[in-house]
Amino acid sequence: LHLCDRRQRQMCIRDRICLLYRSWKGQAMTELKSEKAALLDEIISYIEKHFAEEISLKTIAAHFLISESAIGQLFKKQMDVSFYKIVTQRRLIEAKKLIVDGVLLKSIPELCGFSDYSVFYKAFVKEYGISPKEFRTMVRGEQYD
Repeated sequence: LHLCDRRQRQMCIRDRICLLYRSWKGQAMTELKSEKAALLDEIISYIEKHFAEEISLKTIAAHFLISESAIGQLFKKQMDVSFYKIVTQRRLIEAKKLIVDGVLLKSIPELCGFSDYSVFYKAFVKEYGISPKEFRTMVRGEQYD
């Protein structure tokens, strides 16, 4: 009987230790997830403020003191898209606003952070299926071929 009580106590202590460990590990994982979410929010906020500038994994990594691969993985895991896709989409959103506002097409790449018109054009067509000029014509209410 005494051996059984001792064994039960050991099992009870072991179970409690396991529960404490799982609880701590769960809390640590939750904190880690919230830290990653906060970092992601900060990076996206940075992109919002600096989309017209040169933005790369290297510049973001240097600014936030984190590795380039960690940033890439963070975007893939949390948002299921690449870092560069987010940057390009943000730039294209701004480009569409500028087109609607009547800004000259040739001025838009520089205002939105694209390296040149060709890069802007290709990204626009890939994302929206029409050229910037066709989009401008469409928003003005004119027909295009």
